[in-house]
Amino acid sequence: MTEILKFVATIVKQGDMRVLIIPKRLHPKISKRDGEQVKVIVEEI
Repeated sequence: MTEILKFVATIVKQGDMRVLIIPKRLHPKISKRDGEQVKVIVEEI
């Protein structure tokens, strides 16, 4: 099932990687996707 979540995230540097910071209020919805690949679309606001 596809679920679309729209939220404002921050991109931070962690070593050689970039990480998206997801708001804490969305952690319950996101945690069920641990280990899965998801599609992310980046749009400047």
